Amino acid sequence: MAATIVELSQLISNSVTELIEACSANDLRIPTLNERYTADSEAFRKNQTVARAANIAAAAAIQLTALLLPPQESVLQITSGRNATQHYRSAALRVSIESHVAEILDEAGEKVRAAQLV
Repeated sequence: MAATIVELSQLISNSVTELIEACSANDLRIPTLNERYTADSEAFRKNQTVARAANIAAAAAIQLTALLLPPQESVLQITSGRNATQHYRSAALRVSIESHVAEILDEAGEKVRAAQLV
């Protein structure tokens, strides 16, 4: 697992570096979290290199979350935001699979079926 964590952190670092370099080369800027959403604040996302680097960094960050947090916590954090995108869903699905949620629910049997009817 340590190797995976290092690989994900390097992927994040490399993608962020690529993103910053592409923004600089194209005179684009990444808005702060405190800025209002406008067409100008989102202009950097229209650049294919920037968008690709941002998606890679975000996906790796979500995978890192799935690895480092307890499964139930990462599922809640990943799926409960207003920004639940495909990255979040794929990471949540991975956590569900690796945590054997289907088997746990199957073993619970009638208790789960009864709860579904309520």
